[in-house]
Amino acid sequence: MGGKVLAVVVSYESGRYMDACIGSLLRQDYPELEILVVDNASTDDSAARAEALGVKVIPNRLNVGFAAANNQGADYASEHGAKYLLLINPDTESDPTLVSELVRSMDTAPDIGLAQAKVLLMKDRARINTAGIAHHYLYFGYCDRFGEPEGSEKEDRDVAVGSGSCLMLRMSVLKELGYLFDPDFFMYHEDSDLCIRAWLLGYRTVVSARAVVWHDYRFGTSRLKFYHMEKNRLYLLLRNYRALTLWLLLPALLFTEAQVVLYSIFKGWSSSKFRAYAWLFENIGKVMEGRREIRAMRVRRDYDMLRLFAPTLDFVDIKNPAVSYITNPLLWAWHVFVKVVLGVVEPYPGRGGCSRCR
Repeated sequence: MGGKVLAVVVSYESGRYMDACIGSLLRQDYPELEILVVDNASTDDSAARAEALGVKVIPNRLNVGFAAANNQGADYASEHGAKYLLLINPDTESDPTLVSELVRSMDTAPDIGLAQAKVLLMKDRARINTAGIAHHYLYFGYCDRFGEPEGSEKEDRDVAVGSGSCLMLRMSVLKELGYLFDPDFFMYHEDSDLCIRAWLLGYRTVVSARAVVWHDYRFGTSRLKFYHMEKNRLYLLLRNYRALTLWLLLPALLFTEAQVVLYSIFKGWSSSKFRAYAWLFENIGKVMEGRREIRAMRVRRDYDMLRLFAPTLDFVDIKNPAVSYITNPLLWAWHVFVKVVLGVVEPYPGRGGCSRCR
């Protein structure tokens, strides 16, 4: 039980958060904890504040992105004998038992590959920011149980995707996966990629109900964020589903893509949306290589993946009558249809299948 934990904090212009974030990690009751800050060329005092608190800092000369910076942390963890890797945002403050509770959840079963803390809102500490990511079958993701009272989460619970704001990973699982994050992601959907790849290998992701962290959450939007989110979402969707599933999902995909394009035009971000399409076209070889990689490693079916994913979009920041009364009913119906078809015709994948899915 237990073992060394390396906590990786990726900072970028995060100086105002360093004292609270690193200070709360230094007060953890878990004895085998090392803290590493990877700074993405901040122009503020992020690195200096972290160094003043006595933790190791890797300073990058350029902003290499959230994904690549966490990969640096994963490499450090591997080189320094960590058993668990904890990814945690700089705009968080941790309960003193955070790490020990995450480790306790991880150690309850060998097939638990990842564990997310219960992430609460910094500005409303009794309410949930995210108890896992509600992951839609067209690869949209949003905070699950957002705004609910903290007490509604009492037991560890399996989720499709854990939030990268505070996510622990077993290093032995990382070794099987081969890498932590694809650096081409830069930012956004890395947690989806990681958790789904682990799930396809047969590992579970849970939310640890007793591990608590507070997050200064803000639902921001920008052209850059929209570009990376759409690029990475479509890349993962095209990479992870088998060809039959993609054909079955095509009507739902085209239906939602038309709405996303209209939304991007209305918001003035259409250039970001079409730039995401251009990236996929230019990197079709990478998409196909990723499909081959997933096919070789997976032990679970698309049918089981669809059962895991949400059939509708139900996040407070995207609620509107068109989504509620037109988009969601149609997406729910198509989700049922595709599951019925796949449940009849889809065989189990190679490597003997997954007995936990049968």
